[in-house]
This record gives sequence, C-alpha cells and structure tokens, in this order.
Amino acid sequence: MYPTTSHFFVDNNSVNKRIRILTKENSNGDELQYNISHHKLVGVLALPLESIKFYVKQHGQNGMVYVSLQNESRKYCAYTYDPYNDSNHCGEVRVKLLNCYIDGRWSNVRSWFGITLKNFNGCPLKAGTHHVEPFVMARNENNLNAFDGLEIELMEALAQRLNFSIKYLIPPGTQRWGVISATDSTGLMRMIQSGEVDMGFGATGLSLNRSTYLRSSIPSITSKLSIAIPPRNPYTSLEKLFLPFSLESWILIVASFLVICCFSLCLLYWRKHSFFEDKRSAVYITWVILLGGPGNSVRQHSSRIFMISLILNAFIVRSMYQSELFTYLRSVDTFASNLDSLNDINDAGLSYYMFPSAVQFFADNPWMRGRITVMDEKEMDWFTALHNIAHHQVKGVVVVVLESLRYYIKEFGQEGMVYVSRNTGISFYIAFHFPKASALKEPFDEIIHQFHANGMIKQWMKNYRENSAVSTKKKQDAEPTQMQLHQVAGGFYVWFCLICIAMCVFVGEIVKAKHSNIG
Repeated sequence: MYPTTSHFFVDNNSVNKRIRILTKENSNGDELQYNISHHKLVGVLALPLESIKFYVKQHGQNGMVYVSLQNESRKYCAYTYDPYNDSNHCGEVRVKLLNCYIDGRWSNVRSWFGITLKNFNGCPLKAGTHHVEPFVMARNENNLNAFDGLEIELMEALAQRLNFSIKYLIPPGTQRWGVISATDSTGLMRMIQSGEVDMGFGATGLSLNRSTYLRSSIPSITSKLSIAIPPRNPYTSLEKLFLPFSLESWILIVASFLVICCFSLCLLYWRKHSFFEDKRSAVYITWVILLGGPGNSVRQHSSRIFMISLILNAFIVRSMYQSELFTYLRSVDTFASNLDSLNDINDAGLSYYMFPSAVQFFADNPWMRGRITVMDEKEMDWFTALHNIAHHQVKGVVVVVLESLRYYIKEFGQEGMVYVSRNTGISFYIAFHFPKASALKEPFDEIIHQFHANGMIKQWMKNYRENSAVSTKKKQDAEPTQMQLHQVAGGFYVWFCLICIAMCVFVGEIVKAKHSNIG
C-alpha cells in the first residue's frame, strides 16, 4: 500500500520557497494523480520503481525528483527524468539514478536542483504553428512546407542555442489559433494542451485562459493589438475644386464679389447722379494713379476704379486658390479617417471585426459591446480583412497585431492603405506556449532574456517593418511625380460646362438677331 504522505527534501530556504506541496488525490492506489505545474518544484514520492516509471510515462516532468522504495533492500533511491540527455534515446522514458539514502543521509543533494535542460543534444522538438504574417509565413517548396518569419527566426535561434532540431506541425483542418478550455479546445490550443506538440507559437499572446491551461514563456515580442481603420472616401474630381477654401471662405469671397459688382453697376448706370465725383482729394488722385490713371487732369469717373479693384481682388484670390488647389489635385487620397477613438468609430456606425482568439481581450469593453463581428478563421485572414477595409468593401474596422499591420503596409500599401487608430490599441505580449507539465519554459526564458538584452529581437522586428527598397527609392526620387488625368478632370468638367453655356448664349444671340432683322 502506498504511503499516505509525501516527503520533501530541500537544499536551502530559497529553494523551499519554490516548493509546492503535492497532495495525493487518489488514495486507492490504482493511479497516481498529482498537480505538477512548475519546473523548479522538487517532490519526493516514496513509491516502488515500477510505479515511478509508470507515473513518469503518464505525467513525467523534467526536473522532478522521485524516490523509489527498493522492497528487497528496504532502501530509498532518488531518480529524475531527462528525455533529452542522450541523442540516441530522445523522448524515451528512462529514469536516471541520482542518489540513495545510505547511513541515514542523502549525499550530494545540491546536484538535484537547477535547470538541467541547457543542452538537448540534437533531440527533435515538435512545434505547432500556423500561417500568420509576418510572424510565421508558410510556403510550399517541392511539396514540403517551408517556414520563415519573425517568430521562425527566433525559434531557429533558440534551437541553435539549446541544440535541438524542430519539426513544425500545422493544426489540422482550417482552425488556426482556436480557443482553449478545460475540455473542448480547438486548433493550435488543443495541440498544445494535449501534448501533441512540445510548444506552440504564431502571434499567440498571453491571456488568462492560456495561463490557466498552459505554460507560457516570458514575452518574446511586445506589440499591440491595434484597430486598423480605412482611409477616407476618395475625393471626386469636382470635390477637389472646392477643397482649397473652407465653406466660410467661399461665402466671404462670393459676398465680396457681389458687393463690388453691385456697387460698380450702380455707378455705371447712375453716372449723372454721382455722389462724390466733384470732391477732389489727394487720396482719390493717388488711388487713380496707382491704378493706372492719368497723373493730371484726373477724370472724375469712379466706375473704372471699382472695376479694376474687382480685377485686382480676383487676381489675389486666384493666386491663393491655385497655390492650394495644386496640393489637392495631386492628392492620392491616402488620408486616414477621423477614427482616433472608440467613440469616433461608434459614431460612424462601424463594426469591430476580429478573430475568435482576440475576442477575449475586448469582450468586456463597454464601448464595443454588441458591435463585435467575429471573423471565421476558415475563410478569412488578416491580410484579406485589411484589403477589404482599404477598399471600403466592408463597413467596419479590423483588430490586428501592430506588426502584421506594418508588414501589410510595407508589402501592399501601394495597392490600398490602411491606418492605425491612435487611441484604441492595447498591449499584446506574444510568447511561446507549452503543455502544463512541460519543463521547457525555464531554458526558453533564459535565452529570450538574452535576446532582449542584446537587441536581437528588436533588429528582427525592424527587418519586417521597413522596406529598404522603397525607402531608398523615395530618397533618390527628387522630382515630383507627374499628375494624372483623373486628378485634374474636375477642371475639364467645369471648362466643358462653361463652353456649353457660351455656345448656347452665342446661338441665342444669333437667333435673336435674325428675328430682329426680320422684324
């Protein structure tokens, strides 16, 4: 019969703080069930060796210490389990003898503690992942899956440092991230939780549910879950003609022209009743001279002054208008919509499009409640969704990882721009995820810390953000691009309309003249 209590041996007080007491949940002796979730934990179980091997096979975790009771000698011996210490027996259940309880004491207990997985001796690890640009990009080469991307570079660097090989596995079917729960997990989450793979990654962020059912490394990439917004609706050719001035400016200009025209007409038709023609003054004479009048014997006829004032005013307004108009005519309409807050998005009547894996981060947000539209992972990916909003094919915004948005702009920005809503993003910590009983967290954390410290991760991220070819071309291209016909089409529309009006007036005058001659 198995003992009802477990024994623990600790090296020092700092180790004692990391120990979590294991309580046997099944007292019938048929099967052992222990809650093991921390690699640093050291539990010593007084069990027969065969039971130790059976337990290791079912629930074994690297770094656990197991004590076997040798029935024939009534001697206790301590064993551990490391499936990666021999490249010829990778993953096999082979317990390793640490020490035996002799002469009333254990010897060399200090060697029981610490991280043992510093070298995997070339053993293969199964990594579950899926296509999500730019983190993991899968392609087919000679009927074989090949992978590259930001997290693939990080994964290969980890493999080189820890000396293991990688076998990439893609979730079956069309599910990618999937959702995780106690029993009905799907996609990549199911593969990790069931132990089908040793680790999983692919723009997979830390969350409460994942921390409950899986183990997670420290954040390997710190990014944001941002909201991608569409560009403004393109200006029509006629709209561009009115953009240089605001509505108030147009009203002021029209009102000024009307006042000048009315005043000039009044003077033209009421010349015999002029109010100030007889009043000579130095100011009046100076004004006439400045406008091209004679220097002496000034003819007191103010109508030309107002006509020239009208022309001068039109000249100034025209110059200002043309200088601004050129900017708008050349516009390629790549301006972001005014959707810098959740209130702006809601006021515009837009929906929030996101994948099921992202819903958990926004489901409790009161500004988004009732407006979230879940995209099907089987039929949609981030880039397709971004393309749709860039071309105003859907009425909504898309929740996307900032790195994916930047990569989309880098690769496809010329085909259709999207923008980041300024005040709506949340922090998103991308990490590697492992089965609950895995001991891979500690060696991965140690190397990832080093990568952060030496700036390697920052450099990898930079490579997927910038397009060096495009930026170099922009620096070398000093001449402005030529204007396209559609950019100035509005002017031709107005010109054509005025020509038609002039022709109608001309024909009308001819017809009227003929009728006058006949009469």
